[in-house]
Amino acid sequence: MRRNVIIVTSCLVALLVCPLAASASGLYTPTVGVRASVMGGAFVGLADDYSAVHYNPAGIYQIRGFQATASLQDAVPMASREAALRFQGAFGYGQPVADALEATSEVNHLVVPGVFIYMDGGAIADKFGLCAYTLADYGVEWDGDKLYDDLMDRYATLPADPAGYRQVMGDAPDFESRVTGYVVSPVLAKRFSEKLSIGVTGHMLYASLDLRDGGWHEVSYEDSSKLYPYQTEEALTGTGYGATIGVLYHAHPQISVGLSARTPMTVTLEGDIEVDSPLAELASDKQSEDFDFTFPLWAACGIAYRDFLFDGLILTADVEWTQWSEVTGFTRNLATALPEDVEILTDLDWDDALGVHVGVDYKVSRSTSVLLGFSSLDGLSTPETFTFVMPQPAQQTFSFGIQQRQDRWTLDLGLLYYIGDTVDVDYANSDGDYSQGKNLLDVLVPSVGFSYLF
Repeated sequence: MRRNVIIVTSCLVALLVCPLAASASGLYTPTVGVRASVMGGAFVGLADDYSAVHYNPAGIYQIRGFQATASLQDAVPMASREAALRFQGAFGYGQPVADALEATSEVNHLVVPGVFIYMDGGAIADKFGLCAYTLADYGVEWDGDKLYDDLMDRYATLPADPAGYRQVMGDAPDFESRVTGYVVSPVLAKRFSEKLSIGVTGHMLYASLDLRDGGWHEVSYEDSSKLYPYQTEEALTGTGYGATIGVLYHAHPQISVGLSARTPMTVTLEGDIEVDSPLAELASDKQSEDFDFTFPLWAACGIAYRDFLFDGLILTADVEWTQWSEVTGFTRNLATALPEDVEILTDLDWDDALGVHVGVDYKVSRSTSVLLGFSSLDGLSTPETFTFVMPQPAQQTFSFGIQQRQDRWTLDLGLLYYIGDTVDVDYANSDGDYSQGKNLLDVLVPSVGFSYLF
């Protein structure tokens, strides 16, 4: 037994000291459950509350009696761009236009609800649950006037030639992405011994995707040039199915280890796309479209050490892998091709991600615990494939929370802060246009959860 404890403890120490190349959050911001999120998402080896349905369903047998939980998280993305832009214009006419760009994204609240109900499973399983929660909620929004106001003013004030003029023929396009995924998940767990349990979760996924993109097209005449904006809008929904299977093994009364994997869930998104522009040749009437979008394969292992160093301290650590390379972009099926000069977001080219998460739960009194967490989130895209419409920079996540317990109820309060790394972008095309600068994305997530034992 002593040898087993030494081996498992060594594994835990290795997790804590290894380089933090932690998983890219991708679309999963924030993660499921208040306590689990605040503990850095390091919950696969612990899995002892309602959020085990997501991290490791084998752990739900640890939930007492008939319990219901409601949780609410509010993800607030805060992005910024600082760049130098240069617009070459039509070949052979006028002067190139260059100016600085400084803008911040709109302050949106991505509200993430969840409801979790657990009860004894009877003869079939030790515990059964039915949960409805948010698997993914991700997005950012930019006001086009804030992005391009200086550039548009400068374009309009520079003459095309000594006798000519330039005009901007409409409002700047806006940019927005919003990806959501809601699941209804039946879950059950069965104990096969005092040490080993296995759990399975089924997922019925409803997903939606909203995109707004846009650009500019210049038309030049003998003595003038006109700059026309175009705005694309897409709204799609679809359903998919998947499952999570988990194993939890108590190697020692103080130490448990877990393994968990979630299958890919491919959703056929269906909806409409429309292109609006004051230039008729750029505009396109609303038409139906569809394409497949995959919520990818995810696998994780974790360890939890109770009473680590002293009584009341739980230390957790997870390693996880997500196959984000399956999210390659959007291959649209359209009845009618879009206008030739309209460009829309098609390629994402994300990379697979391996990661590490660390969490602490310290019981400061009989009824109160302090929660801490940290994770390092690897960026999914490179500077060459980066798009500010769906940015995925590397992030350092710090979190803090408090849990208050009484005999029948538990209250969790938490705050997560995703600090985004700077993405340096150096873009140029064959027409002579370029953009050089940096992009940042931070996310603030306050959260609350309330559980009641009937």
